[in-house]
Amino acid sequence: AELAGRLPQLRLLLTVGDSELPAALREQLAAWVGDGGAWISVGGVCGLGDLLGVHVQPAAYTLYGHAPNLGEGYLQKKAGAHPVLDHVTLPLHFFGGISTLAAGGTVLAHVLDAHQRPTERVALVENRAGRGRSLFLAPDLTGTVVRIQQGTAIERDGVGAADGTAPVGDCILKTDDGLALDWIFDR
Repeated sequence: AELAGRLPQLRLLLTVGDSELPAALREQLAAWVGDGGAWISVGGVCGLGDLLGVHVQPAAYTLYGHAPNLGEGYLQKKAGAHPVLDHVTLPLHFFGGISTLAAGGTVLAHVLDAHQRPTERVALVENRAGRGRSLFLAPDLTGTVVRIQQGTAIERDGVGAADGTAPVGDCILKTDDGLALDWIFDR
């Protein structure tokens, strides 16, 4: 509600999640970025996919009325992509987000599916507009952190590591049965 009045004072804007902004605020935000502002958008486009350099894919399904769900997958950086990704050495596991395709922005990272197979979807896109720029992250960053920390509901024995180093199938339900990370891809 306060963004329109405070935007001229900002140099960097971080938005998390997806909600359609009013038309006047979308125009103001586009002009602000064009005048040198920097916008980082995590998990949503706020009705400004063109400014972010992406196109939202139509939902194949909806999850409790939410925006198109990216599902589970991995963020795979492009080789030598960007200083933001210099520290990333392996694909990063994520849970949820918004499913998008590139539409004019510079793709810094692609989406791999839950089995680490390539997809056409994009995970991280940088786009320049005038003197400013935007950075769009498709995965739900906060939801992913929570999922990794809390795991999933424990209703059955978990599946242990294939190499036998983490046997969790012992007919006793406990926290390690709800691990969200993969024994092979996330080690």
